[in-house]
Amino acid sequence: MAVLSLLPCAAVVFGLAAVIAAVDVRTGRGYALGILSSLHLVITVIVVATITIAAHQQPPPTSGHTYSVTVLLVFYFSPAVYAMACTLIGAAIVAGLARHWLWIVGFVVAVAVPFLVAALPYSIWDLNTEFVVRQVGFLGVLVAPEATILAYSITRLVHPVAPARARQPALLN
Repeated sequence: MAVLSLLPCAAVVFGLAAVIAAVDVRTGRGYALGILSSLHLVITVIVVATITIAAHQQPPPTSGHTYSVTVLLVFYFSPAVYAMACTLIGAAIVAGLARHWLWIVGFVVAVAVPFLVAALPYSIWDLNTEFVVRQVGFLGVLVAPEATILAYSITRLVHPVAPARARQPALLN
């Protein structure tokens, strides 16, 4: 039953990814992917830095509710993962249409490696890996795929792919 509750979110993610891919394929350049991935990277850095600085500068109040840095970052992490998935799926569609298979492998590696860095030390060894899990894993899961998408969009800006209408054969009269 919990899987059915994720269907509207998945529909939005795949729908936005299709729109992003259509814009990039239509223009032949990586403007949509570049703008979205750079905005996501900037927002992630601003949110994480602001929450971390605010948590270290303010003494906890004596009464009332106190929120830890981890709780505040989790509220940012959930929508950020959906935004990252949206741009990642759009980039994979664009790379697949342009037959850039190595970039698709790069996207998979950019998603898998931070997850393995964050999850495996915590689950396999019972060491004090809280710092690795919280810092490297959290930031890596969001930053590595978006940085890879930004690199792909920059290469599409430097080496544009011909738009769909320009690749069609000319009609002979």
